[in-house]
Formats: sequence, structure tokens, C-alpha cells
Amino acid sequence: MIKNFITILIGFLFFTIGIINKEFIIGIFENITHNNLISIILFYLIIGIPIFIATFLITKKLNFIDEYGFNKNILLGLVFAGLATIPMFIGGMIFFKLNTSLSFEYVIKMALIAGFFEELYFRGFLFAQLFKKTKLGFILSIFIGALIFSLFHLFGAQSFIEILGIFISTFIGAILFAWLYVEWNYNIWIPIFLHTFMNLAWVTFSLSENSSGNLYSNIFRILTILCAIVFTILWKRHKGEIFLINRTTIWLKK
Repeated sequence: MIKNFITILIGFLFFTIGIINKEFIIGIFENITHNNLISIILFYLIIGIPIFIATFLITKKLNFIDEYGFNKNILLGLVFAGLATIPMFIGGMIFFKLNTSLSFEYVIKMALIAGFFEELYFRGFLFAQLFKKTKLGFILSIFIGALIFSLFHLFGAQSFIEILGIFISTFIGAILFAWLYVEWNYNIWIPIFLHTFMNLAWVTFSLSENSSGNLYSNIFRILTILCAIVFTILWKRHKGEIFLINRTTIWLKK
């Protein structure tokens, strides 16, 4: 278990180095491809190499699709996310203006690419591998990933209040996505689509200039979070499934 823990942290350390050098690496790809969108996709794929290597060293398998949960019901993830984010889209239409300056490329970058790769690396690898392959419980497994995930979103913040708001909102988001990932039996499409749809609502209606949000945007974001939690509880009760996050898995597992 200690070996797995060290392997996970080393893999994510190299991943983090890539994140820190994001602009430099993307710049290299742009000089080659002359396309920002392709360069960003290549960036996320390249920085994921240490994570894929670490996953292989831990599982001794190359079947990353099953390991991360891509083999699970994709339609279920799509429907779940669509229903859960209704408050954000309705709130956006009522209280905010449509962002008419949006480009297709910007939406793909901010919603789809961010939602997909952030959930793959932060939830699919860092959190899930710690939670499944070590004796760490949910809280301890999520803490490192949630902390890094929050710091990852602080770039460009201008004030302490703004930094604090972004940190708190993204930290809570990281916990939510991890909890959903586990309780939906490691269906990675659940957090991917929820993250993507929340980002899509955020940029479509310009709910805020950053992820900290304002009063109205945070009200609708909280309603979406509550919907996601309630839907999950109702679904598990309907299926007669036990909650995987419980007293025996919250801190340390035996």
C-alpha cells in the first residue's frame, strides 16, 4: 500500500510540473500546429503520460478505459448532468445575459476539455487510485487532490477575497465530484458531464468572471449541487444500493 501511495504521488508530481509549465508547453505545440485548440488537447494528453505510467505500475494493466470508469453508462452520466444543472441554466436565462461573444473554440476549451481532462486526472487517477489502492479513506484521499485542484484554478486571481472565493468553491467542487464518482460506482461520465455542463452554463451566461461567482450565480450553483446530491441518494435507494462512503471508509479503511 505504501508503494502504491508513493507511485501515485510521484506520478502526480510530474503531472503538476506539467501544469505549472502550461503556457510554455502549449506555446511549443502552437508553433508546430498553429492551432490553439489542438495545442491545448495535446498539452493535456502529454502531461497525462506520468499518470498513465503510474496507473500501469499500480494495476499492472493497460486497460485504462475500465480502470477509470469509461466503460460505464455514458448516457446515464449525460442525463444525470443535464437534470442536475437545470437550475444553473434556468437561472442564467432569467438573471443573466447570453454571452454573445462566445466562440465554438472557447466553449470547447472551457467546458468540454476542462471537464473531461480535469475529472480524468484529478478524480479518475489521483483521488480514485488513492481511495481504491491504499488504505486511505475518502477524506484523506480527496484532500490532496482537492487542494491541488483548487490551487490549479487560482491563476489570474487579483485579490485575497477573490483567491479565497475561488479556492473554497473549487475545493467543494472537488469533493462533490469525487463523492459522485464513488457513489455512482466509479462511472467517470457522471463527474465529467456534470463538470462540463456546469462550466457550459457558467460561460454561456457569463455567470461570473471567475469560478468564485457572485450571489445569484452561487445560489444557482448550490441548487445544482443539491440536485446532484438528492438525485444520487434517490437513485441509490431506488436500486437498493449501500453508500460506499460511510463510517468505515470516511477516514481509514481496514
